[in-house]
Order: sequence, then structure tokens, then C-alpha cells
Amino acid sequence: MDDLETVHFIPEHHYLIRPSLSNQAGGGMQAMLRRAKAFAVHYEMPIDLLTYTFQPGMVAIEKRLRESGRLATQIRVTNMWEILSDAVRTPPADLFPDWERKKPLRQRQTDSEEVSVMDSGLRRIKRFRPGTSTIEAVDYLREDGTRFVSDVKKSGPKSRRKIALLGPNQEILKTWQTMPDMFAWLLVKVLGRGRSAIVVDSPVIANSISKLGYISPKSALIKYFHSNHAESVDDVGFGVLSQRHVESLERADVFDANVFPSQSLADAAAELIGDSSNFWTIGNIVDPAEGTPEDDEHRITSGIVVSRIVKEKNIDHAISAIQLANANAESEDTTVLSVFGTGSDLNRLQQRVADLGIGDQILFPGYTDSVYQEFKSASFSILPTRQEAFGLSIVESMACGCIPIVYDVPYGPGSIISHGIDGYLVPYGDIRGIARYVERLRTMDRAELSVMRTAARERAAEFEGPSIAAQWAKAIDAIWQHKTEHRRAVLSTHHIELTEALLAEPLSGPSWNGRSTIDIRFTSDSRLRKQDIEATQAFMSFRGRNSNLRLRVPGTLRVDRRGVFRRRSTIVARFQIPLELLERVPPQTIDTFTRMNDGTSVREYRIPASNIDFAGLRLPSGLEAYRTEPGNFSLRAATNHDD
Repeated sequence: MDDLETVHFIPEHHYLIRPSLSNQAGGGMQAMLRRAKAFAVHYEMPIDLLTYTFQPGMVAIEKRLRESGRLATQIRVTNMWEILSDAVRTPPADLFPDWERKKPLRQRQTDSEEVSVMDSGLRRIKRFRPGTSTIEAVDYLREDGTRFVSDVKKSGPKSRRKIALLGPNQEILKTWQTMPDMFAWLLVKVLGRGRSAIVVDSPVIANSISKLGYISPKSALIKYFHSNHAESVDDVGFGVLSQRHVESLERADVFDANVFPSQSLADAAAELIGDSSNFWTIGNIVDPAEGTPEDDEHRITSGIVVSRIVKEKNIDHAISAIQLANANAESEDTTVLSVFGTGSDLNRLQQRVADLGIGDQILFPGYTDSVYQEFKSASFSILPTRQEAFGLSIVESMACGCIPIVYDVPYGPGSIISHGIDGYLVPYGDIRGIARYVERLRTMDRAELSVMRTAARERAAEFEGPSIAAQWAKAIDAIWQHKTEHRRAVLSTHHIELTEALLAEPLSGPSWNGRSTIDIRFTSDSRLRKQDIEATQAFMSFRGRNSNLRLRVPGTLRVDRRGVFRRRSTIVARFQIPLELLERVPPQTIDTFTRMNDGTSVREYRIPASNIDFAGLRLPSGLEAYRTEPGNFSLRAATNHDD
């Protein structure tokens, strides 16, 4: 690979996707805005920031973001509802070859309606069933009154939702079950038809892309993991994913690249799906602090928390730590902690502070646009969360010479902070440990503290825009090179059927470690050669039936042709049962699936049980294999014999 500054692939468009805009930009939005600006500078081209929430008043929000400097002039903000309304005024023939013969959708008329209007003139009309607050349909209309989307709520015992995309004569062009599914289609299948780099920050849209198997053959399609892949609840078992990433991590192969903000997060994700070939690690961008370090105040008795004020952020821990640190301090040495942010836990925390009688030690100033000024005034910051994918506020604090005191939790803090050099790492839950470092910073020799602040600024400088943009350019260049140099498989042009799954004969060699091997056989409607499947990826997935448990192993593929004149071929996918992973999983009902991705389309199948020798299958002691009523291969707790 050439130097990082070299860019070989210049996209026609850079699309960055998030739900909406807000004046109170959180970490995810702030990270995206900085990345967009860095892309614009690096590639010397405008960047398209796409939002997909139907959001009245967005022009005013955009104006405020630009005035505050958070939204750079090179960034074009477009709502995807506007793109969608224009895309089907005259439906493209390649997307809807038979659209003129489609059935029109009747428009429902109701007495009770609620109308919302976007700045562009697009309207959303919620139509309620007579005499109720139950929504019967939601129609989306252009400024000229023509309807282009209808969200129909079907009633009945098996009620389903249908999102219908409508042509110029109200004909149904395409339907989906959810709004994110529709926008996933628009993003990949419409905007992705050109030479573009598409970076999806939104986990909701990423899940839909993965679930529907929307592959982008002409664009670099990238998912960015801004948050943790796993659930963070105390009693959640190994392999249970966050709802935000449950589809997109297991089906990570749909994306050309998956970018993680820390290596430890990427490693943990790779362990669950058995493959990191399209994983990249690139940190978030942090702006440098303005002015010189000599201008900073850094009041020695001042601390800061910058966070959403919600229970999972554990701001209680920071409050308790300050109370402990101040227990024996003289009045002039009392540390004051300012908690900046808003959220659902604010009232409870304010009441707790009042009950403790420490209102002079813990302040709640609210949300601030000037977080850097606050970091430059404070001596230290505290981040007491249980999980942190990166920790943008950690690096922002360091950029200002404000020393971070952070729980050493998965996954980001330990990859950013060098303990005792540019910050402090504390074992999770060690509130007294946080208090000790608050006291240490309060009494530390000024020269020693100055060295620590300098080290923090130097570490933060590694995450500034030009450096991170160059890493992204390297990744995008490699993605495009891979897409152009690796020939695509041809399976998408063939009819493929799964015929059987069976326990393979044990193979010798240290790599097998006594693990059971499953062969899954497919038949093709015509002859295939070895080179026809070289670019195809095969996977076996394990999914908790009533949980977000997800494990996956990659497999190998071969073409098994018997007879010179046979017009059909057999494809064999071979997988090893991941015994070492299943041993860590809480016993539960687990269904098995297999899927093939040939770079153009994705096929997924339930694995049949009919020819698998359960007696010879090696599994952890807490699990047993069984045949479901439809005849599929599943696992369950060894003591549970109910399907």
C-alpha cells in the first residue's frame, strides 16, 4: 500500500448517513460532522450528509449548526425523503421495469388527520380510524399534493405494516415492512448505483441493509460502529448483541468494510463472527484546542463530566467519588464537579445531590456548545461508563490538557489512555479509585502536572482531522481495489437449492481439534466450475431463538461434479462447529442457518436436520442437538426437551 496521503479512488459522492440533525449534538453526531469536514478537506470535494427522519424545522437547526461552526460549509445536508420523492417522479426503468402495469393503491380518507410539513414543502398526513387515536395510514405527499409513499397499518389478527412506494399514477412500485428497509434500499440500490463512498453511521439503517442483503457492487459501502456491538447489561451472556447491531454484525459481509473506533472492539466482534477480513480500525476525529496551553486556566479544584445524563452513564459514581474526595478537604480545597448535558436521569441526580447536601460540590449547568472552553478551565474529567466504544469526550478532554479519569472498560479507554502518563484508568466500579486520583491531581506538584497535561495534548493530536482522514482514504482505496481486482461469482445467475446437511467424517490435523464438521450440500441448475465460486463466501450462523445471541463461523466451498456429462453441479459448504464459543454461551434454544454471499446477492437457508447424525455430534455439555417440527437442525439446553 502506498503512503497514506495517496488517494487512488476519488468517489463521485461521499454519503454519510444519520437519522436527523440536532442543535444539541451528541458524540455520534459530533464525530460525523468532524469526519465530513475532514473528508471534504482531504478529497477537496463537497460531502453529502443524508438524514432520513421526517423532520420539520431542519433548516433552522442546520443554520444554527453552521453559525456555531460545527457544520462546515463544505457539507451539503439533504433529507432522504426529498431524494425519494424525486427518484420516483419518473421511475427508473432499471429499477422498475414493469412499473406502468403495477396496481394503484387506493387513498384512504378519514375525518381525523394530523399534518406535519417539512421546510421543503413535503407533507406527512397521519390518518386515524374514526373515533379513535389508532393510526390507519400515514401518507407522504410532495409540495404539489401528489402522494409518493403510503404507510398502511393492516388490521386483523395477523396485522402487518406495509410501506408502499408509489409511482406517478399511484401504482405500487415496491413495498417494505419498515421505514428503515425503504431507506436502506434508497441508499444502496439508488444512490449506490454511482461511484460513491457510502458510510452508514446509523445502526438502524445498517441492520436493514444487512437483513435484506443489499449489496452495492458499484460503491464502497461501509458501516461505522460508533457504539458497542454487545449488550451492556450485567447478566447478559457471551455472544448476546446489542439490538443496535444484531443484524449488521452477524451479516457483516454485506458491507465492503466495517470500521471500528478501537482495535479491542474490532477483535471482540471478530471473535463472534470468525472473520475480520473486512474490518478496519479508525478512531474518531478530535478538533485541536484553540490558543496555547499557557492560556488555559485549569482550576485545580474544578472537574467536569460531559455526557448524556442517563442511568447507563453511571454519573452517580462520579458524584460519589467527588463526595469521597472532599470528605477531608479544607473548604478552600473542595473540588467542584460540573456535569454538562441533558437526559432522563437529570431530575433524579439533582434530587440525590440535594438529599446529600452537596449542592455546592456538584453542579448541573445543562448542555453546552462550548465544551472545549469547559475542558480548558477544568483540571480533570470523569467518564464512569460501563462500556465505551471509543470515548470522544476522553480525547476532547486530553486535547485541552484536562486529565481524564476513566473506568478501564471495554473497549476504547485502554487504547487511548496511557495510565499515569496522560490520564488515569480505574477498574470498573472502583469509586474510591476515582476519588484517589481526584485527590492526587489536587495535590500534585505543578511541574509534574504540567508534564501530564502536555502528554495528554500530544496523544490527542494523533486523532486530529488530517491524520484520521488519511486513514479513511487508505481504507476506501483498499476497498475499491478489492472490488475491482476480485472477480465476482456467478451464483446469482443460477438457481441453487439446499439438498441436505450431514455430519462429515472427522478430519485429522491440529486445526480441527476434535470439533464436529457439518457439510451442507446445494445443487445448481447447471454446471459450475471451481473458479465460479472462488469469490463466494459461505457462513454458518447460530441465533438465539428468543434472544440476540449471534455466533457465526466461515466455511469453505467446493464444487463436487460427478460424471463428465452431468448438467447439474453439487456445491458443498463445510463448517466446523465452534465448540469453544458455544461452551461460553448460556444454554438456550439456538437455531442454525447457512448463507452464501457471491458479491452480488445473498442466499440464506435454514439448515435441515434429516441427515445429521446427532449421536456423533460433539457439543458442549449444556447443549444438545434436536430436530424441530419443521425438520430443521437446532440446539437447546440439555435439560429442556420442549421444541
